[in-house]
Order: sequence, then structure tokens, then C-alpha cells
Amino acid sequence: KLDVRFLPSAGYSLVLDMVRAVMRQTENEFPQARFELNVKTAQEPIELRSDHPLVRAIQDETEAHLGFRPELVGMGGSTVAKMCVSRGIPAVNFAPGDGGLAHMANEYIDLKQLTDFAGLMVRVTNRLIGTVAD
Repeated sequence: KLDVRFLPSAGYSLVLDMVRAVMRQTENEFPQARFELNVKTAQEPIELRSDHPLVRAIQDETEAHLGFRPELVGMGGSTVAKMCVSRGIPAVNFAPGDGGLAHMANEYIDLKQLTDFAGLMVRVTNRLIGTVAD
């Protein structure tokens, strides 16, 4: 089994070509080795442009009100954001807390982070719909 996750810049065809090349190279180096590629599921990666109003609002409002600018990164796996973007609905993964604790035993979040995040979401939403937060 092989689980390959890739960013949009890689492209599905390129990833398949790379896997096939490794298979051929290994078969050439080890004549007894034989591989078969059978793709059971394939999900194209998604991306929301860095200049999209949602991305800009989150970055700008976070920097203005919490003192740091969220970094744009790619991630493996699938989330609700992937389902939304693949259907034309702008979405990002952005949440409070320590991402390293997500889905772990004893996962927790500091209440101040949670309340700061709630206030930030009000500001982001108000910016996107064109109103001013108090």
C-alpha cells in the first residue's frame, strides 16, 4: 500500500509518473521485484489563492488583533475545507489551539485562545460582509 498526498503544484499526473519511475527503477535494480500500480482512490488537491479575500481577511485581522500573521501552508489529508473548495465554496483550515494536539488523547484548548478566536471570527466575518466590528 502507498498513500501519496501532494500539493496542487505537483499535479496528479506528475505524481503518478514519479511513482511509476520508482517502480521501474527498482525493478531494473532488483530483477526479482515486480510492482503493479492500482489506484483505488484519487482526490485532487485543492488550493485557495493567497490573495483571496477570505485568506487576506484572516491574515490581516489576526495580525491586527492577535499580533501575529498566520502562515500559509499546505497540508495532507482531507477536511471539510477540501469538500467546500472542490464545490466552489471558499474555505480554509484555520483554528485555535496547538495543531499538534488535534485528534490526540487529552486534546485541549486554552479558553483564552478560544475566546480570542471567537472574537477574531466576528471581525473576519464583519470584514467579509462589509460591516465594522466594535
